[in-house]
Amino acid sequence: MGQTAATAVTARSESSRCLVPAVHDDDAVPKMGLFAWNLETGSNTWSPELYRLYGVSNYGSQSLRDWRKFVLPDDWDQTEAALQRALRTGEYRAVFRIRRRDDRRIRLIEACGSLIRNADGTPVALLGTNVDVTEAADDDTD
Repeated sequence: MGQTAATAVTARSESSRCLVPAVHDDDAVPKMGLFAWNLETGSNTWSPELYRLYGVSNYGSQSLRDWRKFVLPDDWDQTEAALQRALRTGEYRAVFRIRRRDDRRIRLIEACGSLIRNADGTPVALLGTNVDVTEAADDDTD
């Protein structure tokens, strides 16, 4: 498998996992994708890589309710708490499990993001990354 794309995105964070190279083949599932949650409209726009990471082939804007369907129920309360904390602090960090839509596999996701405010300080968007850290977590338990 040859390298066809390499991407690194940084969210404001002390964690080295928030700066993760996503190297993949065209046919492989990417390890990282980007999201932009518009707090004014509620729409959650995903990069093509994030759709592929979640096993979704039909691109389009996702609402928070749509995204919640991917997060495992046992992980939702802590994930929602992290979102609420981000609205207060400006920094989003969460680790949660998702069930991919296409193959139903469970993946461990680390999310990082930053709140964007308008000129008067009102939060208008949350921008960030989702990184599949499943293999890294498996390596840590070995």
